[in-house]
Amino acid sequence: MDDIDRLKSAIGLVIATRRTAAGVSQQALALQAGITVAYLGRLERGLTRVTSVEVLTAIATPLGLLPEHVIAEARERISEVDVNGSAARPSLPRGRPSRKTAE
Repeated sequence: MDDIDRLKSAIGLVIATRRTAAGVSQQALALQAGITVAYLGRLERGLTRVTSVEVLTAIATPLGLLPEHVIAEARERISEVDVNGSAARPSLPRGRPSRKTAE
């Protein structure tokens, strides 16, 4: 896996981390961003890439981020992604699922 692929995985890691920290479900963020939950899930797991700056903006904005901040944070966190594209992913606490929606 080259550095570009690791950066793509790190972008997914940043989105997942920021989303869970905000207590926002994948479903709520996907709805706000105009994408499918399946796509967001694959993106967060590093299985696909962001298809455009517009899509990254649509995902980042409800989380209070600019797309360039997502990329900058991903560059800082690239060391957390191993050569297979895996990284520890955040998760919501066990129990009742969060109902908080993206603002």
